[in-house]
Amino acid sequence: AYYVHLIIVIGAGGWLWFTQYPDITSDDNNDSWQSDISLTGIFVGIAGCMVAGIVFGLLWLEIMKRFASTIIKSMLFLNIGCWVAVGLVGIVTGQLALAVVGIIFALFYALYTWCIWRRIPFSSALLSVSSSITSTYGGTVFLSLLVILFDVIWIFVWGSCASAYMLVEDQPNNFVVFLLLVSF
Repeated sequence: AYYVHLIIVIGAGGWLWFTQYPDITSDDNNDSWQSDISLTGIFVGIAGCMVAGIVFGLLWLEIMKRFASTIIKSMLFLNIGCWVAVGLVGIVTGQLALAVVGIIFALFYALYTWCIWRRIPFSSALLSVSSSITSTYGGTVFLSLLVILFDVIWIFVWGSCASAYMLVEDQPNNFVVFLLLVSF
């Protein structure tokens, strides 16, 4: 089903590109669309974000290898702390329902933390081993980066389809807009 959807969206984008794009960019009609926006900065920004993501990901991988147990414990206590903060905000603002929900979830996550506390050493060992494997064998990282590249290409194709459809149609069909939003 995914591949059929992919082919349909790419086909619709191609159809809009080849049939409607010449009409949009021609100066013969009053509906021509011109833009003074330079796309160079956008592409440099995307490339910069990808490089920053790779560097941050590798740094975080090293941190996970060295401090796995501390990260797990910190996340458990941070989750409890966030729900306590929600409860306190509910108390301060007088929202009884928010306070009750925050306190109930804080108690639930405190109970959950107490129940799994003895399993944290095993989980941290697994996290350390898996991050070591990931840093040793670069194929998994390469595959993840390849998926990100395909995602960027998909966003470009989707954006082209969506903007072309919105430029061509005066009264966009709600069903088509819904399909575009679902396919994003």
